[in-house]
Amino acid sequence: MMLTRLLTLAAVFTAPVLITAVAAAFWPESRAGTVMVVAVVAAVVGGGQLVRANVLIIAVAYSCAALAAILTLLGTPMLMLHHYGQSTEATVVAERKVGDEHRYLLLAANGQPISPELSERRDVFDPNDLVDVVFDPGGRLEPAYADQMDDADAVLVAAIGCQAVAIALCVPALRWAPTDNPPRHTKRGLWIFER
Repeated sequence: MMLTRLLTLAAVFTAPVLITAVAAAFWPESRAGTVMVVAVVAAVVGGGQLVRANVLIIAVAYSCAALAAILTLLGTPMLMLHHYGQSTEATVVAERKVGDEHRYLLLAANGQPISPELSERRDVFDPNDLVDVVFDPGGRLEPAYADQMDDADAVLVAAIGCQAVAIALCVPALRWAPTDNPPRHTKRGLWIFER
């Protein structure tokens, strides 16, 4: 019984990270971020209904899992660019402001336009400035600064560490769970807690 509940919580904590990794590999950060938030909220609500656990410990575990999802959101594009991107010294061709962002159209050293544009929160470049970037030849991921690629592995290790802590905290959270109002089982074997 304890193993089933432990595996259920581990799956609940792991799902948002996996969903975020897939979304961040194929969509821009803003869209993938929305998917991440929905996945984390669904995990918190779903996990709370599926498994009874110690509230304080499980809150810390959910925080670790949410941090792992955030690091995954930030690290997946960097990791993809680190392994599959192309490095170039790009030239800033044009700048435009969209909302609070400054977006820069870049040309690779061979004259190829880099898509999508590089975006920044502040005004960093002027036309004809040179910048070392790594870009996705398929145009799915926004280019990143070449010196950021060294951080890709560290972000991945931090995400894995946060995820491991979240899963490890499941054991004490389940062991010290309150015993009042035992759950009822659905036909599919899920637990539903009466609140």
